[in-house]
Amino acid sequence: MTMRENTMTLNGLERALFVNSIIQSIALVLGGIWAIGYTFFYSDIYKTANKPTQVTATLNLTKNLAVDGFVPLTAQVELVNESERDVHILPGVFLALGSSVEPATISETEYFEEVSDYANLEQDQYMDRYAKLSNIELISGGGIFSGLVISPTGGTSKSYIVYVPEDTFHRVEVVVSFWAHKGDEELWASTSIKDSKSFSNQPCRIKSREPVICEPMEFSEARRDEFLKHDLWKYEAREQIALH
Repeated sequence: MTMRENTMTLNGLERALFVNSIIQSIALVLGGIWAIGYTFFYSDIYKTANKPTQVTATLNLTKNLAVDGFVPLTAQVELVNESERDVHILPGVFLALGSSVEPATISETEYFEEVSDYANLEQDQYMDRYAKLSNIELISGGGIFSGLVISPTGGTSKSYIVYVPEDTFHRVEVVVSFWAHKGDEELWASTSIKDSKSFSNQPCRIKSREPVICEPMEFSEARRDEFLKHDLWKYEAREQIALH
C-alpha cells in the first residue's frame, strides 16, 4: 500500500470517527432534551394537573361586648389550598342562625331512641337530654368568596361581623358552604335560601353572561364522573357559639 493510500485511509477513518462522535453528541443532547421535557411535562404539568383538589376551611367565632342592644359576633373564615395547583372557588354561602333553648320534655326511653336515630343521620347532629332548640331564625346571610382563585399552598381569610339582638338568642351557628374545582371549565354557583332550616348552593355551567344563564349541575351517582372530571368538591365549615 502506498503512502498516499495510507493517508487516504487514515483521513477516511478520522472522518468516520468524527461523524460518529457528532452523531453520539446529538443523540445525547436530544436524549437530554427529551428527558428534561418529559420530566417537566409529566412531573410538573401532567401529575400536578391531576392532583386532587384539597381545600381546608377554618371558621372561628368571637363574641364581643354588647353595644346599644346588639352583641357583635365576629366570624373569621380562612381557606388554605393544600393542592399543588391553582384551585378555583365558586361563590359560596354565608349563614348565621340564631336559636333559643327551652327545657326538653322527653322520657329517657324516647331520648335514647331519638339520639340513636340522630347518630345515624348522614350529617352531624346531636341531641341534648334536658334542653332543645327553638325559635331558629336566619339572622345574617349572603355570598362569600365570589370567583376566587387560590394559588398552590396559598390561602385567604375574611372576617364578617354579625349583629345579634341582645337577650334574644342563646346560641348562634355560622355556616360557610362552597364548591372548589381545578378550573378546566368556567363554572359558577347559585344559592337558594328557602327558610331558616334549609338552603342550597348548587354548581352550574355559565351559558351566557348577558343575560346571565347558568345551567345547574345536578349531583347524583349517575353523574358522579362529571364531578370527578372537574375535580369539583363541596366544602363546608360550621361553628357554634353560646351568647349567654
